[in-house]
Amino acid sequence: MGDNKGLLGLALILGLAGVGLSGYTVIVSIAGPPSDQYIQNSWYKQNLGLVYALPSQEIGTIPNLNTSISVKSGEGVVFYYNGVADLYGWAYMNFWIAIDGITISDSHISLYITADAYDTTQIPVSLVYASTTISQGFHNVTVMFNANNTNQAVLRSRLFIQTYLV
Repeated sequence: MGDNKGLLGLALILGLAGVGLSGYTVIVSIAGPPSDQYIQNSWYKQNLGLVYALPSQEIGTIPNLNTSISVKSGEGVVFYYNGVADLYGWAYMNFWIAIDGITISDSHISLYITADAYDTTQIPVSLVYASTTISQGFHNVTVMFNANNTNQAVLRSRLFIQTYLV
């Protein structure tokens, strides 16, 4: 009899867990995934070529990623940048989103690598930045970067931007 009580208790626990999970599944199925109805506009640019860093750690832009966007009242903006850092030896590289020529410090990402002087390393870079405070109107957007020397480069760069209802 004692063994049956333990088995009965286990069955009860599993049954209640099953009911709980099925309820969760029903709620998720009814709510569904977020829809595209909130996305207002999308822009895409790419530069698949190799872009070398400027001398003296100067901040430069990645050519062909310059994008003109329009933001309306009640819209937020999300920026997605993907590329590959091509680093030579000991290296660092920084990336920013720039709006109207001004780098957005909150969008900053850094890469640091310590390697032998003659080693080349390629590192995927992803930067995502979202803002609901960009003023309405037209804006020029690009990706800016710098590195510790002119041997460092970035390649396969892609910039995807979306405005959405807040």
